[in-house]
Amino acid sequence: MTMMRPVLISVVYLMLVSAVPVIADCVGDEVAVIYALETSDVACVEGIDCVLDHLEGEAQYPFSDAALGRGWILRGICGDFTLLKLYHQNKGFARLKRAAEERPGDFYPAMWLGASAVESNYLFVSVSAARDYLLSSVEILMGSEMEMRGYFLSYCYYFLGMLEKDTGDLKRALNYWELAVEIDHGGRMAERAANLIDIFTG
Repeated sequence: MTMMRPVLISVVYLMLVSAVPVIADCVGDEVAVIYALETSDVACVEGIDCVLDHLEGEAQYPFSDAALGRGWILRGICGDFTLLKLYHQNKGFARLKRAAEERPGDFYPAMWLGASAVESNYLFVSVSAARDYLLSSVEILMGSEMEMRGYFLSYCYYFLGMLEKDTGDLKRALNYWELAVEIDHGGRMAERAANLIDIFTG
């Protein structure tokens, strides 16, 4: 069984990354696999565990710490037991906060912190801090020429919309969701934003 574990890790990891080759080429494997976990049906608990095991052994990636943080949070969200969910999410937020402090000029740690705060109902990060993380990511991305800029801006706007909805400001939420659709029309987060616009305006 122990000999099969590395094989299983490699197979699941490669399956996830190979599903998004353009992302992997643009932003690196550690970011691509988080994209895959967030968007793929492969991202079951076992799949997330395999990816976490793999990333733990690949510390040379520039965003490994941030990716691990986001991965542990996703593991907590997908978990079945409350205490384990909280344990995994707490572990993930600690890694992401450390990554954000160490790499203040990079948007990944801040973006994932903001998104994770929304998904965890602001249990580990306050609403105001989550908003600041997402807005700072938008500011960095606005000055970027990276190929995936549209997708990540749409990601930030989607979660900013979710945050404003949670605070009761539906008008601002709709504005952010409209930006998410406009900036990356047809993209994954844009589709989610468009669905929410239909729900709240239909």
